[in-house]
Amino acid sequence: MRNHTVHPLPRGGIFSSGNVCEGQPATFSYAHSGVGFTFFDRFYWEFGNDTAITTTQFTPITHVFNTVGNTRVRLSVRTVQGCQGDTLSIPI
Repeated sequence: MRNHTVHPLPRGGIFSSGNVCEGQPATFSYAHSGVGFTFFDRFYWEFGNDTAITTTQFTPITHVFNTVGNTRVRLSVRTVQGCQGDTLSIPI
C-alpha cells in the first residue's frame, strides 16, 4: 500500500496599499492565511484593464490604472505541489 500526502490549497486575501488614484502606482499584496507553511509556485494577477502579470515572487506588486472607473483586481495562486486555490478578487 502506498502513502499519499494531501497538500493544502493556498488560502488568503488580496490587500491594497490604500486609495487607488488614476495614473498613480497602486501596490497590491497577497497574505497567506492557510494552515501550515506553503511554498508558492505562481501568482497570476489580473487588473481588469486587459493587463495580467504572472510572477513567482511572493512580493507586493505595483500597477498603474490610467482609466477612471470601477474594476476588480484578481489573483490566482498555485503551490509548488500544483494545488491552485480559488481566484481571489477585490473591487477597485
